[in-house]
Amino acid sequence: MDQNQGYQVHDASFYRAKARNMLTCQWWLAIGAVFLLILLAGGVGTVSVNVNVDENTIKNAGANPTFFALFFAAIAGAVSLVTWALHFFVGAPVQLGYQKFQLNLIDRGDARIGDLFSYFQICYGKSLLLKLLSGLIMLATSLPTVIGSAMFSAFLISALLNVPGFEALVLGGQVQISMEEFESLGANVLAELGASIGWILLAFLIYLVGVVGSIVLRIVVGYRIAFAQMILAEYPEISATDALRNSASLMKGKVWRLFCLKFSFIGWHLARIGAYLGALLILTILTVLSVFIPIFGALVALLCALGLLLVTIAFAFAEYPLQAYINAACAAFYDDIANRRAAREAEFPSINPDDYVPGGEKAQEKTEVAEEATEEVTEEVTEETAEETQTASSEDHESALGEQAEQEDTQES
Repeated sequence: MDQNQGYQVHDASFYRAKARNMLTCQWWLAIGAVFLLILLAGGVGTVSVNVNVDENTIKNAGANPTFFALFFAAIAGAVSLVTWALHFFVGAPVQLGYQKFQLNLIDRGDARIGDLFSYFQICYGKSLLLKLLSGLIMLATSLPTVIGSAMFSAFLISALLNVPGFEALVLGGQVQISMEEFESLGANVLAELGASIGWILLAFLIYLVGVVGSIVLRIVVGYRIAFAQMILAEYPEISATDALRNSASLMKGKVWRLFCLKFSFIGWHLARIGAYLGALLILTILTVLSVFIPIFGALVALLCALGLLLVTIAFAFAEYPLQAYINAACAAFYDDIANRRAAREAEFPSINPDDYVPGGEKAQEKTEVAEEATEEVTEEVTEETAEETQTASSEDHESALGEQAEQEDTQES
């Protein structure tokens, strides 16, 4: 293993093994915690309402299509708003509580489901601010994509607006055109695009660079602030901004290691997807073959449909133990790089990572103080030993003189 700043740099297998050790006899508890986290903190994703109602059906029912469209749009908007509010106002402290749950697993403490709800009273406002700031930071990583997309769209629209008749068709509200006009317009569009192909390709290249840049930036920035919630959960007395700065300082030079740790679980993800697709293929084949079975074809088709439902549910719920495993490994990674045993003794929290990273300034100061204390104790022990030796020598000398005097008295008598 390599040495870095006075502590050993471990590979991904070390943290996976530590995670399995953490989860020993705690798997169901960890899976339940992950389920609540995803349910309350928005891990499943946004809730959407899709309403497909034929316009003729609405008219035949004697209703106003515009009213129905606005009504269903209002329902979808209300559901999305409630979901967002739940994920933000409830999910933020729950995410913080989940980090406390992970820390208790690491420390072999009393990890409980109740840990997820322990920060509603401790630092509720800080959890909301941290979630808001983290979201804004991650949103800012999308700026390269937005800029590239805007440039590409601007070049493309500029080229199309130079086509005779296109502006009137799009902006003038002209709906019906003849076939000759359509063919002429298509030829003009192709000609204009061909003349501007260089600029359009350049803008598209800028867009691709922006997309790749956003992906890389999102990974780097996301991993730099990955442990902000865990730091705030462990040290609730600090501010949300200090938690972000501490995470960024702690993860300096360690982004690649965390990326490799998470990427090492790719095999589990592929196995999960492969098992689902394999089961889906088998059930699909059996469903097709059931058509050629004269007697029990309907029963086989029904069983295949039921099997498909069960396989889909199993595929969805298989995410929970896998996510618990990944989160435990990441918590073990944080426990290692933060050197939490020394952190509890140092003047943490601080935006200076040397306060808790082994080999740093604070650690060196503590080492020097310990060495000085050891030297003082050694000097005191040495002095005491010398005094005791001197005292013993004096007593031996006095005893020898006493014996000599007794011998002289004996000889005289």
